[in-house]
Amino acid sequence: MMGKITKGGSFGGCVDYVTRKKKDRPDGSPCDEWSIIDFKEVSIIEGREGITESFEDNLALNPALKNPVGHISLNFHSNDKDKVDDNTMTEIARKYMERMGIVDTPYIVVRHLDKEYPHCHIVFSRINNHAETISDKNDFDRNRKVCLDLTK
Repeated sequence: MMGKITKGGSFGGCVDYVTRKKKDRPDGSPCDEWSIIDFKEVSIIEGREGITESFEDNLALNPALKNPVGHISLNFHSNDKDKVDDNTMTEIARKYMERMGIVDTPYIVVRHLDKEYPHCHIVFSRINNHAETISDKNDFDRNRKVCLDLTK
């Protein structure tokens, strides 16, 4: 498993990307290339708008943070396609977040179905529920170690 970390300033843009808004059908319904497999403290009933609104509500706890959006893609080997179902992917994503210190914050895990290899995207607020910033110190090194450990 490999993880790719990015940070940004727009929850709406990130949510639109992971939910493949550009690939929506002409009638406005979402394409079949993705599904939300896990979420916490995010309203998914209202679709993208509700998800984005949930993240933005959390942003109010620390509006000065420059890049409040955390986005990580977890990519598995194509040989694991039959081994990594939604439940397994959710379990791995939760363990990954815990080991990376991404706790006590709103998040969604979105599985993409458009590649040969299984992969998912974690979108989370870098502001936890106590208005503290989730540290990104050495996150690329920590990411590599956590991915290696979880792969083993």
